[in-house]
Amino acid sequence: MNTNKAILPSSYFPPASHFVVMNMLDTNIELNENYQKRSIRNRCSILAANGPLHLSVPLLKGRTKQLMKNVRISYAENWMSNHCKSIRSAYGTSPYYDFYFESICTIINSEYQYLHELNHHILLYFNELGLIPEFSYSQEFIPNDQFDGFDLRAKNCDLQITSPEYEQVFGFKFGFVQNLSILDLLFNLGPETIQWLRDSKLNV
Repeated sequence: MNTNKAILPSSYFPPASHFVVMNMLDTNIELNENYQKRSIRNRCSILAANGPLHLSVPLLKGRTKQLMKNVRISYAENWMSNHCKSIRSAYGTSPYYDFYFESICTIINSEYQYLHELNHHILLYFNELGLIPEFSYSQEFIPNDQFDGFDLRAKNCDLQITSPEYEQVFGFKFGFVQNLSILDLLFNLGPETIQWLRDSKLNV
C-alpha cells in the first residue's frame, strides 16, 4: 500500500483524524461515490453537556440512489439554527468560542443547495485558517480494490490516531473524548490546533 496518499469522503465538519490525514498525506476527496446515509457525509459529533452529540444535515429524498455530488440539502426545517444553538451550548465557555463561532454559523446558514458545496466551504474555511493545505477532488470514482492508499470512504471506517489529550469543556464529566469533529479542537485549542495535528500520528 502507498502510505503517502489517501482518499476521504466529503464530510460535514469532519473528524479530527481527517485533518491529520490531510496534513500528512497527498489527499483527494471523493464526490463520485454513492451517498452513504447515516455517515459523516452529513453528520458530525461534538461534545455537549450530556456527552457526544450528533449534528445531522437533513437531505432531500432520493439521496440513497444518488452520487454524493448530486445530494441536495433540505431546508424544510430550520436545522441551521438548531446546529448553531447546539454548538453555542457545547462551546460557549471554551477559550476560543468568540473567535470562531460567528464564522462557523455564517457557513452553516449559507443555504447551499448541495451537501458537497456546504462541506467544500467548511474545508475552505479551515484552509484559510491554515489548518489544512490545499485540497483536491477525485475526477472519477476509484473502486476500493483499485486504490493503493488509505481509503477512508467506508461507512464504518475507524481510523485510529495517536494524539495528545487536550482540555475539553465537558472533559471533567466524561474524560477525554477522542476524534470528535474538528470543531472541538478549534474551540478548545484555537491557533494551537495546527500543532496538535502535527503532533498526531496515524496508527498504520
